[in-house]
Amino acid sequence: MQQVIEKFQRRLIITKRPATVQYYQFYFHLMKKYLGDLDIKLIDEDVLLNFIVTLKQHHPKMKNITINKVLSALKTTLKYGANQLINITRLSESKTLIPLIPSGTINQILDSFKKHIHRPTQLRNYLIVKILLETGLRMNELIHLQKQNVDFQTQTIVVEMTKTHVHRIVCFLQETHETLQSWMSLHPAVPHLFYNLKTKKPMTTASIESLFYQIKKRTGIQDNITPHKWRHTFATNFLRKGGDLETLRMLLGHTNLKTTQKYLHLNQHDIRKTYQAIMNKPS
Repeated sequence: MQQVIEKFQRRLIITKRPATVQYYQFYFHLMKKYLGDLDIKLIDEDVLLNFIVTLKQHHPKMKNITINKVLSALKTTLKYGANQLINITRLSESKTLIPLIPSGTINQILDSFKKHIHRPTQLRNYLIVKILLETGLRMNELIHLQKQNVDFQTQTIVVEMTKTHVHRIVCFLQETHETLQSWMSLHPAVPHLFYNLKTKKPMTTASIESLFYQIKKRTGIQDNITPHKWRHTFATNFLRKGGDLETLRMLLGHTNLKTTQKYLHLNQHDIRKTYQAIMNKPS
């Protein structure tokens, strides 16, 4: 199994983007730890059941949704690493509400940048937040944006580095239009949209994650504001304001509408708002 995992790792490095390779590392670690010495010919239903039990025993906080991802990664590894197909029954997953970033928190973050927006670093960071909020871009898509793909006339950006390897278009609003122009005029020769001001090299996923960590530390915000939470917030806000699922699917870059449908959830805010609107009506 160890050899099969390593073979599939090499395949990923050659055929997939770095973000995909990184995504699999956690699952590879678990497979190597608990199945690495096993002969792949011996992998059957009993082995898979024992694997699930072992994961639950050694990682009691691991949810079924994560275990299903481990099993899916195992299935893919055996298929492309050893040409072996296995049937895996998915565990039932509890439906949890997708946490969003509250509007008050968003305004607090934006206001903290506006106070010093004349500084290039603050201008860039303000713009990063605005772009995430208005486009729902994945972090890896954000750091690979190029200036040449920004169209100010249509207020759109062509996203070339996507998870699905298919180019797509995202949009931005008028205020962001003006902020983008101010930012892009600072170092016009730099091709990347977001970059380190000292080295002029493109920002990395680590630098974006560090940015949001520093925002939390500086403002004292308790809410989770990781980059992917901005994607969830964009999607839910789009639907709340009357957007349709198919348009949202295209904006988010989903290949399957079912993936987009998870944003149809009603969170506590929606439930309370609807309840009050109905119950406060005169009889």
